[in-house]
Amino acid sequence: MKLILILFSALVIKSCGNSKPLNLQENNTPFLTKLDSTYYITTINNKDVSAHKLFINFNNNTKQVSGFSGCNRFFGSYKFKKDTLSFSPLGLTRKMCKGEANTIENEFHQAIKTINQVTGTKNTVAFLNKKNVIITAKKEVVNQNLTLEYTTSNRGTYKAIKIDKMGVYTSSKRNAKPLFTKHSKTQWQLLLKLTEDINLNAMTNLDSPSVKHQFDGAPLAHFKITKEGKTYQTKAFDHGNPLPEIEQLVKEILSISKNIE
Repeated sequence: MKLILILFSALVIKSCGNSKPLNLQENNTPFLTKLDSTYYITTINNKDVSAHKLFINFNNNTKQVSGFSGCNRFFGSYKFKKDTLSFSPLGLTRKMCKGEANTIENEFHQAIKTINQVTGTKNTVAFLNKKNVIITAKKEVVNQNLTLEYTTSNRGTYKAIKIDKMGVYTSSKRNAKPLFTKHSKTQWQLLLKLTEDINLNAMTNLDSPSVKHQFDGAPLAHFKITKEGKTYQTKAFDHGNPLPEIEQLVKEILSISKNIE
């Protein structure tokens, strides 16, 4: 265990540059007794990948694992006992990505296949293969004071979707009491990640890529983000053809809503 701690501490110092080194035994925090958190991947094979916002979520009750690997969401199951860890073959969504996102994703999935050990605390972990550090990750304090709202309507239909850290609220009638459903940790973390990628100030001034909604050729849509008490709202656009800058986020919101209906 001392060798593992030394290896992990050295890797964290190297990957963090001039930032304060992480102390696994700070405040006498015990080593992991269970995996039941969301961790953001910081390094893969000693390569800093923190900018890509990869994360992995463990559910101790169901022994399910899920997350985001740079391009697609992944999911599967895991076994954890003492410091040994193994994963089932992981399933993936089928989004096509190019360039660095695709490269990082391939590196992650190749690396995770080799993992058989884990050590760390509830806030910082190292995934290992025979005491060699393969992946490091940390629980990141993420600002969750965020609300996402999507509405679409035409002469005969109406739908409103609101998502915050508590769950998903949907309504098919104006002024009706919305239906509430909880989302998963993985869904919420992915929404946070996609929101971080958007220039919120610029979003409010972007023009719709199509205007069929102006003559009933498509349902009218609006999208609104409220973060830290400040609201950012798009101009009206065609439902089914959102602004490219918010396309992935809108698709994820609609997918979550569709799956809970």
